[in-house]
Amino acid sequence: MKILLITMKYMIIDDNVKIREIIREVVSKETDTIMEFNSGEEAFEALNYFMPDYILIDIHIKGTNGLEITKKILDKYPDIKVIIVSDYDMPSFHSVAKKFGAVKFISKDNLLLLRENIFIT
Repeated sequence: MKILLITMKYMIIDDNVKIREIIREVVSKETDTIMEFNSGEEAFEALNYFMPDYILIDIHIKGTNGLEITKKILDKYPDIKVIIVSDYDMPSFHSVAKKFGAVKFISKDNLLLLRENIFIT
């Protein structure tokens, strides 16, 4: 019997180190590759050499906000799946996230939902 290992690549963008650690623990397996960034600008530049399967991004980060970075990323790289992970769980933010192409919006209060949503999207 063969065992198939699925390796994922993630980019986590949040200016809170502790939140990045929690997200990493929730979504990743030993075989996954993860890059973490404080700002959207740094992450966008890294897309020149690292193409993730998923980007997990907060709305309020250093520099340009996460919604604008989501739009910028998906305008250039439409095949990347972006999930907004934020404390700002308001309908207006959900609407803008969807409009800009995010596949999901997860509240930081429910980070365990990330794991199941990674495999559904």
